[in-house]
Amino acid sequence: MYEDNDLIVRSVLQGGKKCFVTFAPLDHGKLDGFGEQFLLRGGYSAIHVVAKWNHWYQLPQMKPAIEAIVGKISNNSFEVTIAYGSSMGAYGALMHSTFLSANIILAFSPQFSIDPEEPPYEKRWVKFATKSNYRKKLNGDRISKTAQKYYFCDPANPDHRHVELYKKLAGGVEVATIFAEHHSAQMLKDAQLLKKVVISIAEEDFSLPNFYSEYHLGRRKSPLYWAALGDRAIARRPNVALYAANRGLALDHVNIRLLIMRCVALLKLGSIERAIEAAQAGIKINARHPALWRALSVAMQRMARWDDAIDAAKKAIFFRPADPDLHRVLLDALVLSGKTQAAVTQARTTIALAPNHAAAYMRGAEAHEANGEFTDAINLVRQGRAHVSPTEALYEKFQAIEARLMVILRVLPHDPG
Repeated sequence: MYEDNDLIVRSVLQGGKKCFVTFAPLDHGKLDGFGEQFLLRGGYSAIHVVAKWNHWYQLPQMKPAIEAIVGKISNNSFEVTIAYGSSMGAYGALMHSTFLSANIILAFSPQFSIDPEEPPYEKRWVKFATKSNYRKKLNGDRISKTAQKYYFCDPANPDHRHVELYKKLAGGVEVATIFAEHHSAQMLKDAQLLKKVVISIAEEDFSLPNFYSEYHLGRRKSPLYWAALGDRAIARRPNVALYAANRGLALDHVNIRLLIMRCVALLKLGSIERAIEAAQAGIKINARHPALWRALSVAMQRMARWDDAIDAAKKAIFFRPADPDLHRVLLDALVLSGKTQAAVTQARTTIALAPNHAAAYMRGAEAHEANGEFTDAINLVRQGRAHVSPTEALYEKFQAIEARLMVILRVLPHDPG
């Protein structure tokens, strides 16, 4: 129906009284429409809008594209228009719903704006919001006030703030997809509920109580559920996170997030040898992911296998050179292994990448002290202490190290540093 360098609009019409208009999500990566095969198999007519890059359907050519869609719907005498999308696609579906005369809107994990100031504290899409044409405010008149609107989102995810803004502006029903994070549509697909939900809403036969009952059980079929559950448990209940990782990996054995979670949980539980085995197994599946090499380095440090720990940390840095946390792990390994000269050099690199990271200053100070460079060590202690609150335990450690170093300097006839 329409194509240019930024956009493609395709129609797959199969008759009937209802027509879906779908908007593809962020990084869709293909020219098939969002849910195209599912709607095709279901016998529904659909018009698919696909962004060839992540322009959030804000380009000027959206106007002729939408006009072409409206004309196609009118010429085929469709009685019900259903706008349908996820994330960036949900934004597109909502933003153009008035012009489409949409009767129903299905918005999965919708975004209200990619402007980092609206909603407040939203930082996920800032790299897209840096372009001036993305910062325009959403015109409330563009969102249909009369359409039935269903917003699917995880109430614990930042998406909930976006939904609240939509509801305030245009009303609608929020459907909680707990543990889905930003992947409501994928969670429903994994739970084998997406088709049922979409069709029941399209046929105006959707029951929220029935949905919640089925969703509570169905989400256990999704690796996303187990990954989200594990993330929420990892800090205080690593045994639960390990259980979640294993359950999720039984569904998707190459899921990188779950592979990393299994390693971290085992480390927290003190099962170091099992953590090493888990990291090595993960590396066989995905040898290019730095988090697995990081986990292996930490585990090797716990076993005092210093050369292996250093090699693993260097491998992690190779795949993500500018990550200060990975450099800090290498710094730890060098200091603990007694390679203090290399540690001094690594401390400079780590501090340059993360000048507010107090622990890097402490490790650097330890390396200088081991080399007999006491003045340099004191200088790093004082710099590092400036980045922690006096109420933190790390502040007291800095105080103790400085006191020890000052005693050493008073005893020595001159300052070797």
